[in-house]
Amino acid sequence: METILVFRTGTLGTWREKLGGITAFAKAEGWRVQTVDARAALPDVRQLCDFWRPVGILLDASGRTDGVDARTFAPLSCVALTPSSDRVRRAFPSVQSDSHAIARLAAQELLRRNVAALAFLDAPGSPSWSSQKREAFRAIARLHGLALTVVTAETAAALPPATGLFAATDALAAEALAHTERAGLRVPEDLAVVGVDDDPEICESCEPTLSSVRPDFHRLGFSAAALLAERLRAPCAERDTVLIPPVGLVRRASSSGRPDAAVRRALDFIRQHAHEGLTAADVAPLFGAQSRRTAEIRFKDATGQTMTDAILDARLRLAKGYLSVGRTAVSAIANFCGWDSDLAFRKAFKARVGQTPTAFRAAARTAFLSAAARQNLPRSPISNVRGSPAKHS
Repeated sequence: METILVFRTGTLGTWREKLGGITAFAKAEGWRVQTVDARAALPDVRQLCDFWRPVGILLDASGRTDGVDARTFAPLSCVALTPSSDRVRRAFPSVQSDSHAIARLAAQELLRRNVAALAFLDAPGSPSWSSQKREAFRAIARLHGLALTVVTAETAAALPPATGLFAATDALAAEALAHTERAGLRVPEDLAVVGVDDDPEICESCEPTLSSVRPDFHRLGFSAAALLAERLRAPCAERDTVLIPPVGLVRRASSSGRPDAAVRRALDFIRQHAHEGLTAADVAPLFGAQSRRTAEIRFKDATGQTMTDAILDARLRLAKGYLSVGRTAVSAIANFCGWDSDLAFRKAFKARVGQTPTAFRAAARTAFLSAAARQNLPRSPISNVRGSPAKHS
């Protein structure tokens, strides 16, 4: 079986989904995937290649790529995912999210509120994936006769009322929301905010909850592996840049305002009872005498997703919590989180998260042990989720 090396420089949340796409293609291609943690620094590439004898390289270049150029992996073929620098983007064929499509979704959401000004929160150092979003957003602002103000998380709190803020990542948007709360700004009345990545751990923990554009990370990984396969068949082909459109925008309170009482009741009900086999038909009566269709429309207008999707997301968040801690059997987690069968759970999890529950658990465990080693923490994660599945392996 041939091996490919996958160098990781990016964050855990997006990495899991990218790796899920890579492994899906690799399985069909008959490749073995060996990952290399390059977040702190790039290891000795030559020695790694001598050890593994890979046929090709995938470089998750969304993080630090100091010193990486066209010679780094020569003579092996290399494809870069989401390059953070123009240097890397020029050196290798690459696959990246369509920054213009992402900026367009964010702008449409903010302009829907009839904002009087637009602002962009750039990532530190303005990496390529951030600057591309900024310039695409600037062009849209100009099209609508608006100037674009580029801010930091701290200076976002000084923006004038009726401004729409687009942040390069959810993490940056969350920082900005914290500063605006301390400054007494109302969100979204004074400042409407949209992030990128749709990281549920960040978006759902913000106050108010954060609207976000969701890139297609699984497709990014799959397409990068497919492009590597093409390069292996035709090594002399021209450098390609493949753009992957986002999945869409998930609307939350930071751009839509706080949902009305019935929607809030529905959201609370879903969070509390999603694991009990809940369906949209169980949620609709919370809207009173309205028809189910009217209730569904009202819910989607306020949240940006259907009741069914909201229930699925709540179940998956709970399942991720159990998979990240302890050794509870996957079948027990499936049952506890509301799935009728282990198979249904595995299919839903793989489709939404981009990897199997078992692979997710292994990645979470590896990430915890790595953090524990760096911080001298106990080597056993502690659960902070309520309740527990009845069965254990």
